[in-house]
Amino acid sequence: MIGAMAALAEAAADTASSEIGQATARAAYMITDFREAPIGANGAISVVGTLAGCLAACIVAWVSAFLSVVSWNWTPLIALAGIAGMFLDSVMGATWETSGKMGNDSVNFASTVFAADLALTVAKVVQRVGM
Repeated sequence: MIGAMAALAEAAADTASSEIGQATARAAYMITDFREAPIGANGAISVVGTLAGCLAACIVAWVSAFLSVVSWNWTPLIALAGIAGMFLDSVMGATWETSGKMGNDSVNFASTVFAADLALTVAKVVQRVGM
């Protein structure tokens, strides 16, 4: 369930960062070079949107532990994997989506799978090492 919760955390982070960022940000910057960009552009990030995405990932992680879907020990990993996926989504949006090599659905799918795989891989390593 760790991977599934990380995937949900990434999806929530991506959605919150996009919607809240577009609605409230005064400025946006391309994630690849931090040059100013139009709000809502593929790969553009804002401070407000980024913070909203981080909060959304944390909420998903906390709720998953509160409802006993996962142990509380895994909440930081789930949140961080969701946040990492959110940033990967922005990088892929700025590069592959903008160039037409991928569509928005493909970018969303890839970043969600990345978050799940990251969480599962780290959890497996932690369990094997015994941390």
